[in-house]
Amino acid sequence: LMPSCCPAFRYTRPLQLSPELLAAASATAPSPSPPPMGTSARRGHTGQHAPCGCPRRTGWATYIGLITTPTVLFFVLVGERLVDEGAAVLLFVVAASYALASICMGVAAISEPGIVPRSREADDADRKPQAARILGEVSVNGVPMPIKFCVSCGIQRPLRASHCRELNRCIYKWDHFCPWLGNSVGQRNYAWFVAFVATTLLHAVLTGTFSFDHVRLLTIKLRHDDGYSIWRALLSASMRSPAA
Repeated sequence: LMPSCCPAFRYTRPLQLSPELLAAASATAPSPSPPPMGTSARRGHTGQHAPCGCPRRTGWATYIGLITTPTVLFFVLVGERLVDEGAAVLLFVVAASYALASICMGVAAISEPGIVPRSREADDADRKPQAARILGEVSVNGVPMPIKFCVSCGIQRPLRASHCRELNRCIYKWDHFCPWLGNSVGQRNYAWFVAFVATTLLHAVLTGTFSFDHVRLLTIKLRHDDGYSIWRALLSASMRSPAA
């Protein structure tokens, strides 16, 4: 709601309220059950992955299935024909865009998104995600903002922080949990997430454009050499280079 340069958002610790108020907010919270066997204290009750350090399987599936595999097919099946056509420089452009997309995705996926430390009691108990309780509200530059107590983390939640149910942690300036990355997007990795989206889009546009241009040149060659009609030449070019 407010610009990030506002002094009200520069703190890194929750506001300190009276112990009586915090105790009243957490008094109605259900008693946490012990974590199942084999579940680490740093994981959620449902066996979720650690808050940062390694993306989920969906992140690996995105990188291998949607980014790396099409790129390998492009180099193996289309790159050789581009070299024969004297357009080898295009391969270096595609390789550079792939490297940038890989770096941005890797950093965004393994970066800690801005996790707010839990209380020692909540960390030991490993509570399930629960609804926050409103303690009151404060006014920031005339804008009322609620003060919430996070039952799952056992802390008073900082302003503009939200609880991510996937990681079961409160995160500063939490935006969303991205299944394509396998990680939450928050204050500390938002810029890398935007860079990942931009570089992946660039890589997809370059790969698609060069593949289409390859089919176009092959179609023109077939029409000129064999006298095919435009549709027959296009079909023949697609059959000769199905990867493109």
